[in-house]
Amino acid sequence: MEQWKNRPLEYLSKALQIIYQVPKKDAQEGALAILNVFGSSFYTIDNNLFPGERILLNMLENYGLAKSFTEEYLSAGPYHLEWRIFYWKLNMGAIIKFVKEQQKEKERRKAPEYVYAALPDEAWKREVEA
Repeated sequence: MEQWKNRPLEYLSKALQIIYQVPKKDAQEGALAILNVFGSSFYTIDNNLFPGERILLNMLENYGLAKSFTEEYLSAGPYHLEWRIFYWKLNMGAIIKFVKEQQKEKERRKAPEYVYAALPDEAWKREVEA
């Protein structure tokens, strides 16, 4: 995991750019907003999020790049109320893997032989008029 430590903004913004198909600048702004929520940790409490940030994290969760989970405990005091705290975890390993896989796929599609592989079977059939 050491390879991402100096470039989390780069990987996260590239992932957002791929998912949302937005310009690089917009993806960087979204990535910066997410990283600001997490600070120097992989975890954050859901209460800290604005609706737009939560939407971004839900989208990342749909791609397996973030995860939400809950923790429950009984509070101290005479009533022992059950508290439930919602958390988000940013999965940088999955983000890096996602970006690298997308880049490999993009390179594969640039290869000359991909042109033929992408053609449907109907393209290879020839109709001959009698």
